[in-house]
Amino acid sequence: MKDRAIALLLKGVWNMKLAKIGKIKQLHLNSEDNKISMEILLQGEREPIWIEVERYEIVGDELYIKKLRSSKEWIEGVFENFLSQKPIKIPAQAARYLELIL
Repeated sequence: MKDRAIALLLKGVWNMKLAKIGKIKQLHLNSEDNKISMEILLQGEREPIWIEVERYEIVGDELYIKKLRSSKEWIEGVFENFLSQKPIKIPAQAARYLELIL
């Protein structure tokens, strides 16, 4: 139940951020294994891509992605070169909900 609530929260927050480039169709979270998997349909694409966060950590209002795999090799490259180990700020309102859930 907790994982589903967090997944819905993350999906909503990330869909707002991705609105101009695509939409998350599915998002699943497994807090026990620290995994997030999602299917995203990017604008202009016919087929969705998948991204799997193999390890993550939430510290306060920041999300750290430790390891990521994707159906598109270039996404893994962007992550490795520009985003690896950098915090992703969780919006204040979402962070408050996370505190209640966690």
